Amino acid sequence: MDTEIRPSNPEEALAALANRYAHYCAVFSDTPRYETAREALGNLAAGRTNTGARGPLLDKLYEDLSTLVETLTTLLSAVPAQAEPLALRALDILLFYPQEKGQRQLNMSLASLEGLAAPLLAFLSPVALAALATRYKKRNPPRIMFPNQTELLRRMTAQTAD
Repeated sequence: MDTEIRPSNPEEALAALANRYAHYCAVFSDTPRYETAREALGNLAAGRTNTGARGPLLDKLYEDLSTLVETLTTLLSAVPAQAEPLALRALDILLFYPQEKGQRQLNMSLASLEGLAAPLLAFLSPVALAALATRYKKRNPPRIMFPNQTELLRRMTAQTAD
């Protein structure tokens, strides 16, 4: 999946976002955390925990998701009447992905990417934002959120108050 990402409309951007997300989740699950036992022990001794074979996959996923969210944001700006439902669908992909049992590192890695969804919040009405914030708090209790998740929730509730 090293092809260039160039959707020309919001629907294509949304489909590309869903496809990339699904592709990387499948590849990540099938990729061993480390290539060799020596690499695993070396990283453990050095205090590094998120390196190895999966590191480049996460870097590429971050790059692709950043590009797709930026493209989707630009395309949604051109069609304000369609923006809210499409932004909600994109937010569902980015924030409410299925959490795989036994895939703790994948789930934590995906949670660390949730902050990429922030630009899409601008397309939601206060009512939609409030509903999204409620769903998000139910899925991710605030006391155990990562800092990026806390910031995203803060943005949701701040925009709801405006």
